[in-house]
Amino acid sequence: MRVLVTGAEGGVGRAFVARAGRDHDVVGLGHRDLPVEAREEVLRRIRDAAPRVVVHFAAMTAVDRCEEDPDRAFAVNTAGTANVADAAREAGALLVYTSTDYVFDGEKEEPYVESDTPSPLSTYGKSKLAGEDEVRARAADHLVVRTGWLFGTGDDFFSRAVTRLAEGARVGGIVDRTGTPTYVPHLADRLVALLDTGLRGLVHVAGSEPTTWFDLLARARDLAGLPGELVEQRSADLSLSAPRPRNSALASEVLPVPGVQSLPPLEEALRELLERTA
Repeated sequence: MRVLVTGAEGGVGRAFVARAGRDHDVVGLGHRDLPVEAREEVLRRIRDAAPRVVVHFAAMTAVDRCEEDPDRAFAVNTAGTANVADAAREAGALLVYTSTDYVFDGEKEEPYVESDTPSPLSTYGKSKLAGEDEVRARAADHLVVRTGWLFGTGDDFFSRAVTRLAEGARVGGIVDRTGTPTYVPHLADRLVALLDTGLRGLVHVAGSEPTTWFDLLARARDLAGLPGELVEQRSADLSLSAPRPRNSALASEVLPVPGVQSLPPLEEALRELLERTA
């Protein structure tokens, strides 16, 4: 099956292309190959590739940069997604769109499920939720996958922090925000598996355990005996441009389904990451 991937040079895109390439004919396009805000180019490239599935990762994901440049954020995350949705529809392809836990405001005490009503705080969350709306309006054959707190790409916050702890550095971890850390190789496995399920609509695919970045870093430090110092940080002390939800943990009312299991315990993800980076 031919699968076209936007944002193929990003962390999730790279992991997905590597995993999907074992079973499918994958066309991976990074931003230099396909700027999604360039409508005519998007329509042409996707039409010419004739995919059966379009997996849309391309996005402006730097939360604070989105807050500082909202026009750019909506151009990429909303208008760009509308372009990809139109192209997927015209190609007769299933559109898989990855969205974010930041579509929620964080006021719920428990993890958010698919039936909860979004209410984003930040420009990033608003632009990604508007992208979801474009997908639903323009591509009847679609699957929206929300995830969040990604780690394990090598260039994400957590991976960099583990490297610094291994070097003996002093590292901070947030203690007053909760999410579901999601190990990218495990996410990629499930995204590939979803292509064969016939599942449509909306699904949350995220780590199995709500926690903080401080707790996850402490667990990694203890598992690997890392020499660095871990210190507590609080959101108010960081002077970030964009507001973040206090709780953006995700759970699913949809998964598991045959062929797609929930993500394994974080302990397993941490061990895999530490073995890979040792």
